[in-house]
Amino acid sequence: MSATRWLTEQQCSEQTGIPVGTLRDWRMKGLNLPFSRIGRLVRYAESEVDTYMRSQQVDVKQSA
Repeated sequence: MSATRWLTEQQCSEQTGIPVGTLRDWRMKGLNLPFSRIGRLVRYAESEVDTYMRSQQVDVKQSA
């Protein structure tokens, strides 16, 4: 069983390219990325971040 890797908001931002301010705005609105709060600490499960990013993938049709 593998342990969950938890990311800070800065690490999440670096991994996804989503600005920290946007992550904070999303948290306040309850949108998009799930997160965990331990006291004042905010953490994102790396597996959830990966799942979210894959769900946003746009398939492109190749033209002949």
